[in-house]
Amino acid sequence: MLLKIFIVSLFLTPGLSQAYQLYLSPGADITITATPANPGPYQDVVIKIQSYSYDLDRSLVSWQKDGKQLASNGGLKTFAFRTGPAGSQTIIGLTINSQTGEGPTQAIITFSPIEIELLWQANSYTPYWYQGKAQPSENAQIMVSAIIQAKDSKGKEVSPQFLIYNWKKDGKNLPDVSGVGKSSLLIKGGAIGSTSKIEVAVSSSDQSISSGASTDIKIVKPKVIFYEDKPLVGTAWQKTLNKESNINGQMVVRAEPFYFSNKNLLNFAWYLNNQKIASDDQNPARLYLKASKKNVSSRISLRVTHPSHFLQDVSNSLIITSNSSGSF
Repeated sequence: MLLKIFIVSLFLTPGLSQAYQLYLSPGADITITATPANPGPYQDVVIKIQSYSYDLDRSLVSWQKDGKQLASNGGLKTFAFRTGPAGSQTIIGLTINSQTGEGPTQAIITFSPIEIELLWQANSYTPYWYQGKAQPSENAQIMVSAIIQAKDSKGKEVSPQFLIYNWKKDGKNLPDVSGVGKSSLLIKGGAIGSTSKIEVAVSSSDQSISSGASTDIKIVKPKVIFYEDKPLVGTAWQKTLNKESNINGQMVVRAEPFYFSNKNLLNFAWYLNNQKIASDDQNPARLYLKASKKNVSSRISLRVTHPSHFLQDVSNSLIITSNSSGSF
């Protein structure tokens, strides 16, 4: 009886070539895929098999996990399981007995997940008090880092600097920034409104451990928000100016940009009823207003642009109504 055995240690990589060890008897033809391609710790996985040589629907297919048979039936072409903790090893066995009477075809698939977290940071500007995450705008630099917690089969910590990192962006391999110890990736933001998908596959040199992770990074349009500068307390950051605001005598409007690449390079162009006006010489983000007539409304507009990133270009406006004598 001919025994066809191929042992596959799948260190599955999302969209990249699968790294595996293959021992296959002549004539055996079977494809094994796993979803997700790079499972992490405690993650549900579905394995599917396909063959053009065997009629799997009329074959007896048996699945084992860590030496224990869990399923056996005709045409059983999928198998679901959950990986263990980081550093553990899950061994999936597969046996196919075809109707032709040939010897069984067997496979062993080994999963050894590690803990991977992808963190990203954009160099976009936000004010010092802002507690949210700086979002990337078009052409902004974005640093993506893989934070690894890896253990070998003996429970010993594996240093991230000795692991191999394979990076992808939007489905394309990035070989120039991949390799041993390359745990970080520097990219530029794409078009406004687009989403960049970043993937990394991480493995040891002997492929005894492997896993992967991915993250989506949305590219946003910068924005500018109006606040009021008050004489005694400074800028009232806790409250934005309404789209329609009142002025009693005088007011200083402070514009604060968000998510631009470099605040110091920005150009501020202020307009009063569509006519360009001068701003504060020392701080172009500030505009001094003084009322001269009561119950007069005027539109204050601002356009903020970046000199080299032309799509980092935003405008905002508000209506100011004077409540005391005077006009603008």
